[in-house]
This record gives sequence, C-alpha cells and structure tokens, in this order.
Amino acid sequence: MLTATLIAVLAAAGCAGSDTPGTGVIGPEPTVASVSITPPTLSLAPGATTRLAADARQANGASLPGAPVSWSTSSSSVATVATDGTVTAVAGGTATITASAGGRSASATVNVERTYDLDALGVPKLIANDYIDLDKIARISRFRSGVGHDYSDDAERCRSMKHYFQPRSGLDWGTVAISSPLAGTVAEVQDETTFGKQLRITSSANPALTVIIFHVRPEAGVVAGAAVAAGQPLGSHVGSQTMSDIAIRVQTPGGSRFVSYFDALTDVLFERYASHGVTSRQAMVISAAERDASPLACVGEQFQDAGALPNWVELR
Repeated sequence: MLTATLIAVLAAAGCAGSDTPGTGVIGPEPTVASVSITPPTLSLAPGATTRLAADARQANGASLPGAPVSWSTSSSSVATVATDGTVTAVAGGTATITASAGGRSASATVNVERTYDLDALGVPKLIANDYIDLDKIARISRFRSGVGHDYSDDAERCRSMKHYFQPRSGLDWGTVAISSPLAGTVAEVQDETTFGKQLRITSSANPALTVIIFHVRPEAGVVAGAAVAAGQPLGSHVGSQTMSDIAIRVQTPGGSRFVSYFDALTDVLFERYASHGVTSRQAMVISAAERDASPLACVGEQFQDAGALPNWVELR
C-alpha cells in the first residue's frame, strides 16, 4: 500500500512535467520572429481607401493569426491608417505605413497621387522619348475610338481613351522594343487578364500623370518602386497575340482623366510621327463632342460595334 508521503511525491512529479498534452502545464507564448505586409507598395487616388494585411510568424514559419498588431503612418497628411490596417489616402505624396507585432515590424509604401488642374493648365507635354519602336508600327488607333473595349475615365464612358499600336504584318511582334516614355517611378506591375504585364509609370516631373503600358514582357529589375529614365528599355511587347496599347492618366481635382498620348508628346517627338504620315495631333483624337454626336453602344466593357467614325490612322 502506498504511504501518504509517496502519494504526495508522485502527485508533485506529475505536475512538474513539460508542456505535453494532459499535464496541465502551459508553455510560454509563441514569439513573433517576423512580420510582413501585403501589398508592400500601392498607389491610391486622394480619398481612396484600401486595407493592408499584416502577417506575423514564428521562427519556424508558423503563422500567428492572433498576434496583436499596431499600425502607424509616417505622414498623416498624406495617408492615415486605422487599427485594422485600413489606409485612407489624404493628399498627394508618399507615406510609409508600419505594422508592428511582438517587437517586430514591417513597412509598406503608399503613393498618393498628386492632382493637376487639366482644364486650367492643359495637357503637360512631358513625353520626349517614344515608348515603342515606331518603325515597326503599321497603324495606330485614335483616342476615343471604337477599337478594343470601353476604357474610359471619371468624366466620360463607352469609348477607348487609349491608343492601340498595331505592328507591321510579317513581323514577330514579340521583337518590338518597349521603353519608358518619361522619367519616373514604376508605380505598379500588374498581371494582365489576357497577355503579359501592365506597367504603370508615374512621372517625376508631374506626379499627377501616370503612363500605363499594356501587354509588356518586362526586363528583370522593372519592378514596383524602381526608378526609370526617359528612353530606358523596359522589355518587349508580349507577342503577336495582341496589339500594344498605351494610356495617359491624369489625376485632377475632379477625378481621374485620360488624355491622348499625342497631346502629351513634345513637339520634337511629334515630328517623328509627322515623318510617318501623321498630319496633326488632332488627327489622332476623336473629340468628346464628335464622340457624343456619334456614340458607341456598350454592354459592360464591350463595344457592340466599332462605330461610324474612323478609328485608325495608317502610318507610312
């Protein structure tokens, strides 16, 4: 028979084990070894909101979904952040949003687009270098055309407010070089729903202006946050399965507006297009009044037909 002393010793031993199931012993709280934020870089228009996600992990890589996270911003005049990671863009500039947990932290860069009074100041002629090898292009669609699909802004709808560049037949379109048309920063690199990548480059000279180049096979190093010089190679067009297209977006006090690539060209660069048969900048644009008088029909983003106005300018 066990004595009372032996029973007490055995009971004490049972309470002193490691934190294994059934022992009743609770181990130390998991330690946060790293924190990451998704997405690490984003661009927002003033007034826009988005929610960042913070991921805290242990040294072994296991996620800690219950770890308390605190949020802060480097500049509340540019962007604020709520306790749940919701970021609100306030005014043009760049802010760093930081998430902290367990003594560890990570940061995301938020670029809030600056605004430019397009109506008062006109389209800034900032594009001195072409984005594409013009000698390989057969024709270009006009601004507000019925080519492709509806691509419109906060002021207009049901029209293509970009330009399609169709390479010459008999050519491997994947050999068409793509370059940065201006000095700036790669704001975003997005996967296209169809082919290749979409590059968004914010101008250094006027951060309210962003160039959007579609269907690119980018070179290594062409990533979000990278600085690019005017004329710097970005990669190549994705291939013969689609045309190359480009849009110019200006963030105005009244919202996002698209302008014609040809209105943003310097006079010197436009002369290259004139030598290929483009008679004027206006020849590349269907005016808003002309399009309103001869509207396109849209179902969702799709045009029902190409419309009655000429959509293309042929090059020589």
